[in-house]
Amino acid sequence: MYCTRATVTELRHEKKKGKLLLISPFPNNQGMYPHLRDVIDELSEHYTIDYFYKYERGLSLEDKFSFLKEDFYKLLYHLAKDIFGLLRRRVFEQYDTIIAIDNLPYVVTALIFQRTVVLWSHDFVSHDQPKSATLIYKLIAKLTKQRLVRDGKIIIQDKERLHAFLKSIECDEVDVEAFYLPVSLLPIKNSEDSRHNINSDKPVLMQIGGINAGGSRSDQLIKYYQNYTNKFSLFFHGFVTDEIYELIFNLENIPLISSCSVRPAQLSQIVRFCDIGFISYAGGDINSYYLSTASGQLAGFLKCGKPIIAIGETDLHGYLERNKIGISIKSFDDLVSAIQIVQQSYSYYSENCAKMFDDVYNLRNYTRRLLTYLK
Repeated sequence: MYCTRATVTELRHEKKKGKLLLISPFPNNQGMYPHLRDVIDELSEHYTIDYFYKYERGLSLEDKFSFLKEDFYKLLYHLAKDIFGLLRRRVFEQYDTIIAIDNLPYVVTALIFQRTVVLWSHDFVSHDQPKSATLIYKLIAKLTKQRLVRDGKIIIQDKERLHAFLKSIECDEVDVEAFYLPVSLLPIKNSEDSRHNINSDKPVLMQIGGINAGGSRSDQLIKYYQNYTNKFSLFFHGFVTDEIYELIFNLENIPLISSCSVRPAQLSQIVRFCDIGFISYAGGDINSYYLSTASGQLAGFLKCGKPIIAIGETDLHGYLERNKIGISIKSFDDLVSAIQIVQQSYSYYSENCAKMFDDVYNLRNYTRRLLTYLK
């Protein structure tokens, strides 16, 4: 048996790769967040990645801790299964780097491996949420603080979210080595695909992500659309709830809906069909307020050069106007006028969106420094 020169080169290249364990509360499938998938794709050029799916994220535990509920026993089963899987990796595998997404996976992983684990914070239970005062969340916060004080390594979106995060675990004074990584995406291969003009007097408004009657306000958007079908077209893509389908069934003017599951890299092909992106977040707590660098929807629209209209009490209110990438509205009464403003200066807004993506939300801006940080 012999190796060709190309095979030897490949083997040498493989030897240079480190081995990374990524503990994630998101299944490794087509429904994965595009930001997470793109980061994995970037890191896989330099690491052999062992992706470990941890069932419980730790953001909605308060309703599961009851001996009378089936969810409690399901939680115990998956927790035991996760612990066994991580113990097995500790015994049989050697990793150069370990990353865990969010507090509960981070705590469990750090306790099992007893070595430096990088916390990658996506979301957290902020101190202004009532459930943060319950015993289970206090325990998770305490253990997170202990490990972070010792290891001091965290990846988070920006300084505001870091400050809010540290306050949530009562850890204001800790000196952490933070790497600021906004929710970022890989650019479209052909940057010219991001068009900067609008082709119709009746623009297409698109909402992506969770299409529901909660924080997304999709039900209100659909009802509003009934009186303005001559002003804009409405397009939804994402996870549509039964409640929304039932609402649409009884209406005369229905929006276009795409609920098919696509690979994260394909999402931009769907976003290209719209002219303006619509973003709605419920807000209500600090974790849900600081979203300017933590919104996958925002990054997705900017990647395709699509101006944005946003509603909700978040820091997007004002952020869009300051950067000339869209308009914030306080109520649906202002939606049509906002659409018309964007229409009138569409090329200007669209070009700003493309530039904003390149400056802030292009993952390639962070890859080299992130690799250095992880080493």
